[in-house]
Amino acid sequence: ERDQFARAGSGLLGLESDLSRLAFKLHCLNVREIELLPGSSDEELVALAEQLCIPLTVGGGIRTYEDMGRMLRAGADKVAINTAAVERPDLIEEVARDFGSQCVVVAIDSKREGDAHFVYVNAGCRRTGLATGDWARRVAELGAGEILLTRVRTLYEDGRPLARRLPYI
Repeated sequence: ERDQFARAGSGLLGLESDLSRLAFKLHCLNVREIELLPGSSDEELVALAEQLCIPLTVGGGIRTYEDMGRMLRAGADKVAINTAAVERPDLIEEVARDFGSQCVVVAIDSKREGDAHFVYVNAGCRRTGLATGDWARRVAELGAGEILLTRVRTLYEDGRPLARRLPYI
């Protein structure tokens, strides 16, 4: 199984023990859409999850209840969704009900526009019109166990944490 990761060119090869010692959790985002984890088949996810001793969150290209269930059954501890959550908020409730809210991470890409902050989807390319704070409260009410909040700025700054800009929530 380690050879499988080596052939795929995964940057995670050999890091399992270091990650387990140095990190509290691992988020692999954009797994399906941009192949951040190359060749990210369900079998490779199982192999990675078995070697880690820390929670594993996967996301990117997850669109349906079936996608989320498959990732959880393959070994992910949590599944992150953004666009799918905005397009179909009841997905949050369904997965939280059936798998537990601890499995549901809603990623929120937020961009400041004047004095307001708005939610973006499709990798930060499409503005939704949803106010970030309102959306964060709503996903929590729907059952999200975690919110992964990032800011959308420029191509080179996209995804940086918003820890210093939390007052608008």
